[in-house]
Amino acid sequence: MAAEKQRLVKIAVVQRGPAVENREANLKTLLRLIDGAAQGNPDFVVLNELSTTPYFCSVQEARYFDWAEPIPGPSTQAVAQKAKEHRCCIIFPLFERGPLEGLYYNSAVVIGPDGKMIPGVMPDGTRVNRFAKVHIPQIEVVKPEGKLRIDETYYFSGGPGFPIFQTPKATIGVLICYDRRFPESWRSLALQGAEVVFLPSDCPALFPERGAASEEMFVAELQAMALQNELWIVAANMGGHETCAAITTQFYGRSCVIHPSGAVVAQAPSTEPALLTATIDLEENNRMRRFIPLFRDRRPKLYGLLAKET
Repeated sequence: MAAEKQRLVKIAVVQRGPAVENREANLKTLLRLIDGAAQGNPDFVVLNELSTTPYFCSVQEARYFDWAEPIPGPSTQAVAQKAKEHRCCIIFPLFERGPLEGLYYNSAVVIGPDGKMIPGVMPDGTRVNRFAKVHIPQIEVVKPEGKLRIDETYYFSGGPGFPIFQTPKATIGVLICYDRRFPESWRSLALQGAEVVFLPSDCPALFPERGAASEEMFVAELQAMALQNELWIVAANMGGHETCAAITTQFYGRSCVIHPSGAVVAQAPSTEPALLTATIDLEENNRMRRFIPLFRDRRPKLYGLLAKET
């Protein structure tokens, strides 16, 4: 009997710990973490959301705009050198100063093993140099110890859509944190042929006192999206307590790798930095789609209502 076809890809997920209010110091730490992650010769290294800064969106302070930088810029060039040195793709999230005056984005670039940025392709064929977070949250949660407010709309404009990136090892998509809450995000990438979706996040523990804890919802959402779209999901979240603008916030980690069936194949701890590694088989996407033919049985002509504004 012939051996089953395999397309094996090695993944390294950097679950970074708390950052400091110094972008250059954070970048140095990040480069060391990339060196550590590369020791296993991964095909992909993925970093958490806003990886060169603390998560600053619980306050509205104009001074944090100084942390934004263009793409390409000093940080992308430094990370690109690491991608070339280690011959891997790096998904590198950062605070972007847009090309138009006054526009800023929560973005991620995909850097190939040759050290060059891989362009993304939008559904209409437009080429972009990064993925910019599409859904921008504004959330206020009242907790026993006080009020937690997250307002990313003060800092970020929403991105233009959902590109896919053709890397040497896989066709990939990227979503950032809050984008995971919207099933249309995942389906858009799946319909364009994404085999793996990388999800950089900085997810705080918002709801520990009622219902499912934030970290339980995080993993459950990703399991559901992997199964519904029959693709691999790789999430990189921050782990630990971080202080920015005199506010301390808990980030619950739980970085994970999810199989197209929804099974969790690797998961990091919830309270500390970690390096998570896994080897995935991209042929599992096709096996799942033969087993449960969701894409064959779709009826798009009946879904028109979903595209209407409410």
